Amino acid sequence: MAKEATQDGRAKNFLSFWSTLPGVLTAAATFITAVTGLLVYLHSTPDPPTNKMEPVVTTSLTTPPASNPTTTSAPSSPTTVSTKRDLTIPTLPRTTSSSPPPTATTAAGCTAFDTMNRTLITLSPDRAPKGAEVKVTGSGFCPGDLIDFKVHTSNAGSVTTDGKGGFVSTITVPPDAPSSGFSTDISANSRTNRGYASAPFTMG
Repeated sequence: MAKEATQDGRAKNFLSFWSTLPGVLTAAATFITAVTGLLVYLHSTPDPPTNKMEPVVTTSLTTPPASNPTTTSAPSSPTTVSTKRDLTIPTLPRTTSSSPPPTATTAAGCTAFDTMNRTLITLSPDRAPKGAEVKVTGSGFCPGDLIDFKVHTSNAGSVTTDGKGGFVSTITVPPDAPSSGFSTDISANSRTNRGYASAPFTMG
């Protein structure tokens, strides 16, 4: 009985607390806290995901049937065309170079090319001792040119050519010429280097 009386007293004290002002305020604060927590939970919970099905567009591509490949024949081998030309090389006439006869070329217009392969001298006699006279005849030189004579290397006089480049002159074999029996030559040389000729000579 004592135990039951104690429990009844506790229950009366509990109910009397909630009927007082502090109890009412505590209950109100507890209720507000519970409502606030519920609202916060509802707002913070994300919406459940919705599965949106994207429409699938199916495109049907119709492939045209492959046409039969065109059969092309292999190109025929090229035809070899043989062209032969007859090349005829004309035969040029042969020109014979011969020394033209002396002409009356002026000394101013005469050059060494004009006397090339044209100058010539002859001796009479072609053998003589020192101090003897020898006749020298020349042609093919430049007109009016001065010609110097030499027996071997010794000077033997000079002569001027005529209007056709020729001359006839008598020279004396100089004393300083080689000794008797010596084979040498007598030369005629243009002082302007426009012509030269020589002939064999033997000392007598």
